[in-house]
Order: sequence, then structure tokens, then C-alpha cells
Amino acid sequence: MKTKPTHTPTPWKTYYGMGRWGIDSDGTPICDMNLSPLDKETKAANAAFIVRAVNCHTEFVRQFEALRDHPKTLGYEGIKRVCQMMIDKAEGK
Repeated sequence: MKTKPTHTPTPWKTYYGMGRWGIDSDGTPICDMNLSPLDKETKAANAAFIVRAVNCHTEFVRQFEALRDHPKTLGYEGIKRVCQMMIDKAEGK
């Protein structure tokens, strides 16, 4: 039976080298943004957006599980605080 492949470990980061934007994990290339016909600034913004989303994923799952499993413990204000923290992280704040 085949084992299910896993994604490259996080954190991922953007890099710019030899005139190319890309995404890597601990020096291992994951994505070359230069295959896109977009301008350099848009490639950099897209790479940063992908990295931010990937690096937030595990924490988002953990926070959603807490919201699901402990809504009464967190209370309304606690839930709002967790949601705002998740929004800020997603927006790169």
C-alpha cells in the first residue's frame, strides 16, 4: 500500500536569487515564481501571499479546533479575540 505523500515542512519563505522569485523550505526549493508571465512585483506579492497562507495553516486548524471544542470556556469575547488574531495573522499583521 502506498503511503500518502506529505507536504514540505513549514515554515516556508520567499527568496530572490539569480533574478528569480521563489519559495523554499530550509533551503529546499518548492516553487519557482518565474514560470508566471506576471511582473516582478506581482510575482513577489504572490509568493509572499502563498507563504503566509501555508505558514498560518497549522495554527488556524488548532484555533478552529479550540473554537469548536471550547466555545463556552472561551466565551464571546474570547472567541472574538481568537478570530481577530487569526484575521491579523492572515493579513500579515
